[in-house]
Amino acid sequence: GAFAATDNLTFDYAVSYSDPEYKDGTTSEAIVRYELCDNVVCSADGDISGNTIQRTPKTQAAVGATYEGDLANGLGYFVHADATYQSKQYLTEMNVGYIPSRTLLNASAGITSENWGVRLWVKNLADEKYVSNSFVVTGGVPVFSNYHASLGQKRTFGLTVDVNF
Repeated sequence: GAFAATDNLTFDYAVSYSDPEYKDGTTSEAIVRYELCDNVVCSADGDISGNTIQRTPKTQAAVGATYEGDLANGLGYFVHADATYQSKQYLTEMNVGYIPSRTLLNASAGITSENWGVRLWVKNLADEKYVSNSFVVTGGVPVFSNYHASLGQKRTFGLTVDVNF
């Protein structure tokens, strides 16, 4: 959604919530085949009923604000900031390991005209360290099962030039 607070100031927002879980009676063949569970941390018979589906955050949200104004000679300017949130997500159907929740801040500012625009931007403004994705490699026995995590991008800056023709 979007809300125009004034002629120059707008807010935008988005929220999603899902509760993706395995139905009653669902079993994981991988848990049984590779003997991944020991009946202490998770069920050795492969029962994953009620567990959250892997790599699916329950909640995601974003909120942003943009201030726009006019300069001389048909030029305009804008300043934008936003925050994005993602709740934790489990790595496997066993719901043992998970990627923690994260909140990232972004900002941009630019000058625009009818035919061109220049925008300076920064992503992950606070330089948060976070895991963006992870997967599990199973080597056939639990000893050889490993989590492989990918870290998210550090703070990045950029300059974008747009030309309309």
